[in-house]
Amino acid sequence: MDNRGYITVFMTLITLALISLVIAVMNIVDMSNAEAKLAIAVNCAESDIKAGYDRYIFDNYHILLIDSDFDGRKEGYLEERAEDNLRNNLGDSYSDINVTLTDKTYIMDNDCAELKRQINDYFIYGMSDSVIDNILDKTKEEIPLNDQVMEDIIESADKESKDIQQKISDDKKEENKKTVENNNKDPRDSVKKYTDSGISSLLNPNGNSFHDYDVDKSLLPSTNKKSFEDKIKVDRKFSDMDRFKEDALSGNGWMDGLKESAATLSYVSNTFNCFTDGDATDKALNLEIEYLISGGKNDKVNFTSVINKIIVIRLGFNYGYIITDLDKVSKMSALAWELCALTPIAQPIVKHLLLGCWAYIESVADAYTLVRGNRVAYLKNKSNWKTDLSALTHLSDFCSEDDDKGLSYKEYLLILLTFHMDESYYRMLDIMQINANLNEERNGNYLCMSNCITSFSLDVSANYKGRTIFNSEDTGY
Repeated sequence: MDNRGYITVFMTLITLALISLVIAVMNIVDMSNAEAKLAIAVNCAESDIKAGYDRYIFDNYHILLIDSDFDGRKEGYLEERAEDNLRNNLGDSYSDINVTLTDKTYIMDNDCAELKRQINDYFIYGMSDSVIDNILDKTKEEIPLNDQVMEDIIESADKESKDIQQKISDDKKEENKKTVENNNKDPRDSVKKYTDSGISSLLNPNGNSFHDYDVDKSLLPSTNKKSFEDKIKVDRKFSDMDRFKEDALSGNGWMDGLKESAATLSYVSNTFNCFTDGDATDKALNLEIEYLISGGKNDKVNFTSVINKIIVIRLGFNYGYIITDLDKVSKMSALAWELCALTPIAQPIVKHLLLGCWAYIESVADAYTLVRGNRVAYLKNKSNWKTDLSALTHLSDFCSEDDDKGLSYKEYLLILLTFHMDESYYRMLDIMQINANLNEERNGNYLCMSNCITSFSLDVSANYKGRTIFNSEDTGY
C-alpha cells in the first residue's frame, strides 16, 4: 500500500501549524514590544511634563511642583503636550492616541502633606539640624517657670495675706494710714505710660526694614485656613495675679514642638528672611518669618506681633529668676508695703505683681537688645540682669553687648513658630506665591498654589495595527 500521499498531507499540516505558531508568536512578541514601547514613551512624556516644574519656586524654596494651569492654558494643555510627545516618540505605527491626566496630588492636599514631605526630604539630604541643636544646647531644655511654681507663689502670697490680716488691728491700720508716705512711684504706672504708644514704637526699629507691601489674602493658600487667635500679649496693668500667671506661663510649651518640627524650623531658618537678616529687596515682605508666625497684612503689623510674643517668652524666664533674687524681692516687698498702706493684706500679692512688672521691663530691654542683632542670655542671674525700674525711659543704656551663649532674635522666632506650625505651612505657600508673581514674568497669568501639583498619572490608550493597547503610569517628585 502506498502511504506517500498521507505523509505529504501530514507534513504539510505540520508545516502549516508551525508557520501559524511562528506567526502567532511573532504577533505576540510584536504586541508585547508595542506595549513596552508605549510604556517607555509614556515614561518619557511624564518626564517631559515634570521638567516643566516652576523654576522660581525650586531655585528659591527648593520645592518641586507643576502649575497645572500652565500659564492659563489649563490642564488640557498638559494632556495635549503628552499626546504630542507620544506621537513623536511612537511614530506612524500608532494612531488614535488619547491621554488623560488623573490622580493629581496638589501641594495643598491633606493639610499640605506634600509640602511637608519635600521639606523633610530637603532637611535630610540638603542640610543639617544644627540650627535646632544650637537652641537646645543653649537652653539645656530648662524652663525656669512652670505651673507648679506659680501655684506655689500664689499659695504662699495667700498665706502671707492671711497672716498679716491676723496680726494687724484696726488701730494699727489707722497708724499706718497716718505715718506711711508713698515716697516711691508705682512702676506699673510708668510701664503703662511708656508702652501706650506700642512696644514696637518704644523699641524704635529701623523703619527701612519694613517693606511697603500689604498682603491681599483673597487668592492666597491661607485664605480659608483658620488662623490661631493671637492672645499672646502681656496685661500691662499688673493688677490681677491670675491674669499675670496666665501671661507668665503662656510662653511655655515650645520645647517638644522644637524637637518635633526640627526639619521645618531648619528649612524656615535657611529659606525665609527676618528682621535681623537685613533688607531682601526682591521679596514682597521683608519680615517673612514674622509673617509665618503672625500672618498680618504687612511687615509693621507682623513685627509688632512677634515682639509682643518674644516679650511674653522672656517674661517667664525673667520672672523665674527675679523671685529668687533676695535683694530685688526685698526692694519690691518694701515698695509693696508703701503702696498697700491702707490695705496691708494685699501686700504679698502686690509684691509679686511688682516683681512681675520688673520682669516685664527686663523683657522689653531684652527685646530691644535682640532687634539690634545681639543675643540675650537665656537664663538670668545677678550679673546679666540689666534693668532698674526706670529702664523704659532710657532703654538704649541697657542694650548689652552680644552674649555668645544667648539666643538670637531669629532663634526666638523659631521658638515662636512652634506655636503656629499648622498655619505656617499655608503661609509659606503664601510667600512663595506672592514672590513668584512679583519676580517672574508670567504673561499676565497668575500663579496660584492651589493649582500646583506634585504627582500625577497618565492614562494612555493607542491603536496599534488595529488593536487598542493601554498604559497607566504614576509619577511624582
